[in-house]
Amino acid sequence: MRNSFWFLETECKSTEFYLNSTNTGLNGIKHDTMILVKTILHLDKYLQLFRSYPGKIGFVPTMGSLHSGHISLIDESRRDNDVTVCSIFVNPTQFNNPADFEKYPVTIEKDIDMLEAAGCDLLFMPSAGEMYPPDDPVVHYDLGSIETILE
Repeated sequence: MRNSFWFLETECKSTEFYLNSTNTGLNGIKHDTMILVKTILHLDKYLQLFRSYPGKIGFVPTMGSLHSGHISLIDESRRDNDVTVCSIFVNPTQFNNPADFEKYPVTIEKDIDMLEAAGCDLLFMPSAGEMYPPDDPVVHYDLGSIETILE
């Protein structure tokens, strides 16, 4: 586990974390580390906390393998919002060819370092199983021939 951010698997830290640290975020809420969550439940708990204060929350969805373009979006979100949330999720359902999914670059450590340096407040990094639980029904929409020409 890295020392520079909160990694939460089973429980969320109290709001005291935000109120007794060094960086100003949402309407005076303070923190000194990026928060990393891997479950929708924990993301929801933090979003509820953030929404309990006046201010705006920015969201930057990514597929990881971050570069300066992604960081410019984090910078813009930080300028326009009080809290910036980023996600890293490589969605296996958007790859027609499973081999393309397997070849997609995974640079998690580098991505985390870049987001921390950019001042991202919270990173949501779910697994495919978190986003697509096995008991959820799969719905397929027939888009006709467009399904085969767009990838």
